[in-house]
Amino acid sequence: MQFKKVMRFFRYTALAATFACVVGALSSCGKEETQTNSIEAQNALIASFIKITKLTDSVQKSGDIWFNRFKKGAGSAIQVGNKVTLHYVLSVVENSTTLRPFNTSIESVAKANSLDNPFAKYDPITVVVGKSGLPKGFDQGLLSLFDGDAAQLLFPSSYAYGGSAIGAVPANSAVGVRIYILKVER
Repeated sequence: MQFKKVMRFFRYTALAATFACVVGALSSCGKEETQTNSIEAQNALIASFIKITKLTDSVQKSGDIWFNRFKKGAGSAIQVGNKVTLHYVLSVVENSTTLRPFNTSIESVAKANSLDNPFAKYDPITVVVGKSGLPKGFDQGLLSLFDGDAAQLLFPSSYAYGGSAIGAVPANSAVGVRIYILKVER
């Protein structure tokens, strides 16, 4: 008698697990379309931010990456494989007028935005372009810049953290990166 109860438990458990797998598979089908719509919405949000903050004349676009060079450097173009030393401010594009910083290598920016951490070293970072391990939009955006530039990059989540929430960054968030290029090694 006890054996039959155990077998019934396993049968219902297997049925429930199968049902959960099917529901999960079906719900992921809808997420693909939602993410595409979300990317379109993020691009519209970025375009609105550019228009409202009156950056329209100075912003260039390469694919889904917008960049505004607000200080032109005197050096040559950055290429894949270059070692670039830079300061950065990473932000979430919250709405048409606001970038909310969530990480930075600049101590004054960290303090002004309540991001300061007593254990953080606010030093420039050095990355190898194309192999940095940073979001794809960061690497691709660097290829639009020159040694000595200071620029703002804006890109949708498909070039950043995608559908994953990372720390203070909600899933499917457009991201802005302010970059101050200090040195480029070829």
